[in-house]
This record gives sequence, C-alpha cells and structure tokens, in this order.
Amino acid sequence: MAAGFELATVGDNCIDRYLAPVGASTVGGNAVNVAVHLAARGHRVAYAGAVGADADGRRVVAALEQAGVGTGLVRVVSGGRTATSDIRTGGDGERAIGPEDFGVCLGYRPDADTLAVLLGCRHVHIGWLDDGGDLRRRLVGDGVAVSQDLAVNAAARDLGAEGLAPAFASAATLDDGVALARRLLAAGARLVVVTCGRSGSLASDGTTVARVGVAPARVVDTLGAGDTVIAAFIAGRARGLGLQACLEAGRDDAALTCGHLGGFPQTPLAPAYVRTAASCSGVSMAPGRAARTRAMASAAVMPWATRATAAMVPVRPRPAAQCTNRRSPSRRRSTMIATKRFICSTVGAVRSGIGISDQARPSLSARARL
Repeated sequence: MAAGFELATVGDNCIDRYLAPVGASTVGGNAVNVAVHLAARGHRVAYAGAVGADADGRRVVAALEQAGVGTGLVRVVSGGRTATSDIRTGGDGERAIGPEDFGVCLGYRPDADTLAVLLGCRHVHIGWLDDGGDLRRRLVGDGVAVSQDLAVNAAARDLGAEGLAPAFASAATLDDGVALARRLLAAGARLVVVTCGRSGSLASDGTTVARVGVAPARVVDTLGAGDTVIAAFIAGRARGLGLQACLEAGRDDAALTCGHLGGFPQTPLAPAYVRTAASCSGVSMAPGRAARTRAMASAAVMPWATRATAAMVPVRPRPAAQCTNRRSPSRRRSTMIATKRFICSTVGAVRSGIGISDQARPSLSARARL
C-alpha cells in the first residue's frame, strides 16, 4: 500500500477516444491528468481510482507509472471495464465530449487503507466521483485541504462546495465566471477558481479577486487544458504563491497542453480511427485495408511519423479471385491521389492546429476502396 505522499488525486480515469478525422486515443480523466501534471512539477503524488482488468486499465496504470505517479492505490476490478469517453474535435481544437462510459469508476469508493493514505496527505484533489460528497466531507472534517473539479460532475448531489479550497469550475464568459464564483463562495467554498475558455480565468477567496487572460498557443486540442490549470494552481498554493501567480502559472502551462493531443504528453494510439470509420460507414474493411487505414491514422495523429514508418505496416494482398470489382488504372490513380491529399492535409492540420476542410478529405468510400 502506498504511503508518504504529499498530494493525491481521487476519482476518474478513462481512455479518451478521438473520433474521425483525428482517429486516436489517449489516457485521460480529470484526476489522472491533474496527478500527472503535479508529478511533472516535482511533487510526490498518488492516484486513487478504479480500472478494469483489461488492456485499457493496464494502459492507464502504465501511463501513470511512466509519469512518476504512485499507483499503489489503484483498484483493479476483475471482470470490469475501464471507462471511455468519445471526443469530437473542431477545427479550432475545441472539443465536445460524449457519449461517456464510466465503467468501474461508477460507484468507486476508497477503502479503509486508501482513506488512511489520503488523510495523511497535505492536499487531495477530487475529480469525477459519484459519492454525494462523502469523501470531501470526511477529508475536510479531518483538516485535509481538498479541491474538486465541479465542472466534471453533473449530478446535483455530487456538486457540494462546502470546505473546498479551491472549488474549480468553468463558465462560458468572464461575467458568468464572476457570478459562479460568488455562488460557490456563498455555498461554503473557501476559495474558487473558474476557467472561462477564451476569456481566461479568475480566482477569488471572497476578499481578493485575481484574473488572467489566455496565453498565445498553437492549438491542436483543448482537452485537458483546464486540468492543467488545476494542477498548476494546486502546486502554486503548495509553494505559498498568491492567487495571481497561481493563475499565471496555470495559464502558461495550459497553453502547452493545447499544443498536443490529450491531457498530458503521451503517444496517442491510432486503432480507434479504424473502428470509427468502419462503424460509421457500414463498410467492413479487409485486413489489408484496415492496415492501410491504421498507417494513415498514425500519420495524421503523430506528425513525427514518416513514410518509412507507414511503409512498415504489413499489408496482406488479396488474391486476384477476390478482386471482383476491378477498376481501371485511371480510377485507381484518382483514388490514390485523393488519399494522398487527405493524408497530407491531415498531417498539416494536426501540426498547425487547423481543422480539415471537407474539400480536402476524400469520401470514406474512396478510402475504403483502396
């Protein structure tokens, strides 16, 4: 059992599955992202939550360990499935999340040993947790500094703010953020931090109000930017920094997070693209076609991928007898050109953070015919 941690995060983890045209997956979840960024800032931090005894669960644990986060409090649920979230991204890097499958995160509660470790921490951050506020009340009652991201919790019973320092939340505009901060302070939060998208963020303890704008960024993906702000703010408060300095640190770190897929630096995996393309089109891809699509997805989500890398993906040729729909050389050439344009435009879009136009994307049927 893990012990001696300065900080801990509790709650959600998931595999974020980016749908087409991105077609990749990353490890994420509010509590996981915050833990990784705290570890990157040199803190001894543990993560407490539940994963399934499946490949996704092993991937989550491996990512945490690689980032230096303690995983001794992770519960592996036999026969359970790790949570997943489907992500749709726009041309400006903004995203929409859903549907979500919370898997074994649903109903997770820290056991007695885990609670003992949490009670010994200097600060505990809670992500998505459907416990009606029980853990928050227990930790606050025992004098532990607790923060929670109320933006990732939807049920009213899980949105209590009393005792939080800070209560993290999000709003669409700065004016909405100011009003939200007032409501949360009135509800018992000791400190409130509200991210307001392109309008920046603010923090208030009821006496002092600090505000910052956003830093210039090459936006590829905004997923996890708010979690980065949370980690930077917690780390700053642990060092004794004031509200303004903590917000500035969060702003600068969030700009870096927007420059890559996922909530923290990692290598995205591409197979989700194949599943999405096939399921959305009704096309059942032959192994050779799926392999080529995987190569295309790798080039799209990993700009460092080279032609040589894509060429190493094995393609199983089909026997001539299976090629019943023979195409003329000119038709094959037009399909190849369309696909090449798609790959080039996709890689360029990911590098620049600009969305892919429909004109630059060949039809799915054209890609499936390869």
